[in-house]
Amino acid sequence: MSLRGLVSVHTVTIQRESITRGSMGAPVRTWAARHTNVGCRVQPLSAREAAALLNDGMRVSHRVYFDTDYGIDERDRIVFNTRKLQVVGARNTDELDRLWAVDCEERKDAGD
Repeated sequence: MSLRGLVSVHTVTIQRESITRGSMGAPVRTWAARHTNVGCRVQPLSAREAAALLNDGMRVSHRVYFDTDYGIDERDRIVFNTRKLQVVGARNTDELDRLWAVDCEERKDAGD
């Protein structure tokens, strides 16, 4: 099976946060879709791996794999069905531009 076949088992939307001013001048967080219907693989971390990352100060619940660089960073979140995964960090796993891994924390408070 190809890398694309392994990675493209789920479909997500990638959103970027922006802060605007509301009618009373207070900051308002909004999210805009940057990429929709993106193929990827969403994988929950094992309890052991999540605990190890937490010991290092990182709260990570899921890792999302892409075969394309979407320029994802900490300003973004990934919407998977009704779940919202806030990006904690992203990396080009082999430095060969073939596979990107994005660490995320699932947020129960939608933040919008």
